[in-house]
Amino acid sequence: MVPFADNVNHENVDSDFDCVDKEGKSLGLTPEAKEDQDRADNCEKHEFIESVRSDLLKIEQDLRRKIEEAGGEGMNEEDR
Repeated sequence: MVPFADNVNHENVDSDFDCVDKEGKSLGLTPEAKEDQDRADNCEKHEFIESVRSDLLKIEQDLRRKIEEAGGEGMNEEDR
């Protein structure tokens, strides 16, 4: 439990763990199931990153529009 709990705050780092019995046999996922899970995780991460990118782009566009509506106050000529 402790090694797993130690990795809880490492969301930007891929971490993995496995449980084994007394003989060292894995109690976790089969290699095929692990590949499927990794593929699903990668797809989910990609969708999250695209969502964040889209949200940030919308925020930037909204801010630029508000600045323009305010007459560009506080912006230099290059930024306008």
